[in-house]
Order: sequence, then structure tokens, then C-alpha cells
Amino acid sequence: AQAVLPVTATIGGVEVPVSYAGLTPGYVGLYQVNVTLSGGVPTGDNLPVVIRQNGIESNPNLPIRISIR
Repeated sequence: AQAVLPVTATIGGVEVPVSYAGLTPGYVGLYQVNVTLSGGVPTGDNLPVVIRQNGIESNPNLPIRISIR
């Protein structure tokens, strides 16, 4: 089931399009957020990822690493 309220996401301070936000099929209570990375997203280690819904932000201290191949 998709999230009822809109979800937005930023990676490294750059807003990225959310293609899906909602429950993960086959898992009870596990939510997932799928985003599309474009050329404007920075690369490197420890990039902050922030998910927002209904004015609430996720913890930005859970970074990811992005590299271009």
C-alpha cells in the first residue's frame, strides 16, 4: 500500500524525486522509499539522506555513499 501523505526526499541537500513510498510487499510493517538519482546529486561518502512526510523529517545522521560508475 502506498503512503497516503506525500513523501519528499533529499540526498546531500539535493531534492530527489520519490517514485514510491509505502509498505514493502511481503514484509509486515516495513516501509520503503524509492528515489531516482540524477546528475545533480553529489557523490561521495557520508551524504545525508532526509525523508519528509507531513512536516516530520527522518534522522539526517544516517548517511549513504554514492559513487558513479
